[in-house]
Amino acid sequence: CDGWDIPKLVEIAGPEALNNTYFSSAFSVQDQTESVQKFIADYKAMYQKDPDIFCMQGYNAGLVLADALKRAGDGADGTKLAAAIAATKDLPVASGKLTYDKDHNPIISAIIIEMKDGVQSFKEKISL
Repeated sequence: CDGWDIPKLVEIAGPEALNNTYFSSAFSVQDQTESVQKFIADYKAMYQKDPDIFCMQGYNAGLVLADALKRAGDGADGTKLAAAIAATKDLPVASGKLTYDKDHNPIISAIIIEMKDGVQSFKEKISL
């Protein structure tokens, strides 16, 4: 569904074709969560535009890696680093908090977004 979260979708499909469609995402600039709004403000200060989901995911990935490197210790090999990443729990990231489950799946909030006349509308945030 991340592919729905790009402006090009409206250009390709046309705004009317997307009316009454919904998708889930991990990010929305309309999310009023403090960490999200701070990320957006910092990103805009640097790049003079709103971030999209891929910007947020890249930023979060950097935070996960930096945190795991700290916890794995100096000179950690790939195995230790992978174990540290897998052990990530309640890490503050741009989109809130991130934890990996026993199968290495990220546990994060989901946002329901509605498309209307080519514009995204934040409907609901579902926290796990």
